[in-house]
Parts: sequence; C-alpha cells; structure tokens
Amino acid sequence: MTIVRQTTKGLVVVVREEGEQLDHYQRRMELVKVTKECTPLESKTLEESWLVLESKQANEVVVRDKIHELTKNDLKRLEILRELNGDVINFYLHILCEAVNNLEGVDVHIMPTTFFSLLVTRGKTKNGAWTCNYAGVRRWLLLSHVLFRQLVLYPIHVHGNHWALISVRKEPGTYDTYKVCFWDSMAIKDGWFRSTVTTREEMDRFEEVFIKMYEKLIPEASVYYIKYGYEVHRTPHVDHDVCDTPCPQQNDPVSCGVFMCANAYCLVHSLNMNTFSSEEIANFFRKHMHLTLRQRSLHDLIKYPAISSDWLERFQTLSALFFFIWEKLQADK
Repeated sequence: MTIVRQTTKGLVVVVREEGEQLDHYQRRMELVKVTKECTPLESKTLEESWLVLESKQANEVVVRDKIHELTKNDLKRLEILRELNGDVINFYLHILCEAVNNLEGVDVHIMPTTFFSLLVTRGKTKNGAWTCNYAGVRRWLLLSHVLFRQLVLYPIHVHGNHWALISVRKEPGTYDTYKVCFWDSMAIKDGWFRSTVTTREEMDRFEEVFIKMYEKLIPEASVYYIKYGYEVHRTPHVDHDVCDTPCPQQNDPVSCGVFMCANAYCLVHSLNMNTFSSEEIANFFRKHMHLTLRQRSLHDLIKYPAISSDWLERFQTLSALFFFIWEKLQADK
C-alpha cells in the first residue's frame, strides 16, 4: 500500500507493511491537516455573533432546527469557563453526526444525552453495580440500527455534574465483536474537584452496563432485522477497555462538556485523541462549537490534501496501462 503525506516540504511517499489493512476512510484520514486557530474572517464572524447575542433577550431562541433550539443563555455557555448543558451538546453532536455521515465510508451514530439516564433509570444494585434497563431503551437501539454502525457514541452525565463519553466501535471484519471504551477528561486528575470524577471502579461499572446491553441486543436483533436481510450472529463477543489516559485532561472544573465534544469529534473523524491539547479544547474548540451552532453546519477543521493515496494508485495504474498499449502499437508498426 502506498500512502502519500503532504508536508511543508512536499509530498512524502510511505510504504505500508504487507498485511496491515486500512479501509478507505482510515487511509484518507492519514493525509489530513487539522486547523487549530480561527481565520480573520471567522474571528470577525464570532465578534459579530456575540454582538447580536447581546441584543437578544435571555430566553429568546436564537438558533433552531427541526429538532433542537437554543436560547441566548444556552449559547452564552460557550464563553470561557462556562459549563455546557445538554441542549448545547445535543445540538452540536447532531450537526457533527450528520456532517460526518456525508463522508464516503463513514457510518456513525451519536445518541442524545438522555439515553444514558434511561438506560440506568433503575439505579444501582446492592453490590454497587449499575442496573441495565434494557427494556427502556430496546426500541431506541433497534430503530437506530446500532449493531450495523461502525461507531456509536453515548454521552453520559456522571453524578449530574460531569460529562463523559462512551464509545462502542465495531471491530473491522466482524459481525458481532464490539469494543467499549470510556473517555473521561477528568479521569486522572487529583485536586479539589476530584469528587466529580468517576473512579476506575465506576468506569468498569459503566462499561458493564453497555456490555450487558449489547449482549441482550445482539441475539434479539437477529430476529428483528430478518426482514431487512441483515446477518447478525447470535453469539455476542464484546471486548472492553478503560481508556482513561489517551484523551486530553481538563485543567478546570467546568469544561468537561467541551472536552467530551472534542473527544467525539476526534473519534468520528478517526483522529488521534491528542490531536487537540487541553488549552486548545478549552479555548479554540469553544469557538469552533459556536461557529458550528450559529451556522447550523459543521465548522470544518479538517483540510484534505490535493492528492490522495487512492487517486495516486489509480493514476499509476492508468499510466502503466497507457504505456503498455503504446509500446504494443509501436511494436506492431
């Protein structure tokens, strides 16, 4: 496999090891460049947006679509050192999901923030484990076709004062193997706001809930989806891993919602989880979210190179074919 990277010094060809397989989308994401600052035009747009907001009433709706709406107070939460609410997070994640699913080779689903509260609505058991209320979310899961998605994200509100993210990724080339990961921007922090953070034991309990949910969903879905012609194995196999170190950690007690959205952005675009630093998320990513919500379309941070590996391979193949035909014609003369 030939990969072309675009750098400041030009194009660099990288030969990948045989046997290391990447799908089309993953190959393409190796070539991208991520923008981490606003252009002068975007900065001017932000200033004008904040000025317009100042003229609005506190509870006046300023952004809406068919499903969501945000008031002035909601958007004001995107200011520095303000905590996000579920309305802002749901609206942003909805736009993010729609935008990324328009890309070739991507199939992602993001649940709203209310999903987790329904999943664990029965509370904890006596031994401290969370109870999986599968019946409360069964129809939601089936209609969302989560088993056939490459990636499903579940925002969760921990203790009612901290946002975190659970991802369930379908292992490549399998029908019933899923990897559950927990992403927490305060998982390894010590300090005066430690009480808001999930412990490792709680991470395991959260993952156990989702593992139980998928173990119940997979056998039932094989019957439910038969009319769609899908094949679903009855024997579930769910791997899980506690991912408490790869994602950036917040340096303040209120930016957890922004960090969760940044983690979601990296996951759906197959970016490294440390693409953005903690400072960039706490400051720049708030601006990115503001521009996205005001425009009701994703403020794209990813810049694709002019040449991709797929087009280069096709060009090389066509060139070789052309010269082969040309040599044949010359030989026949």
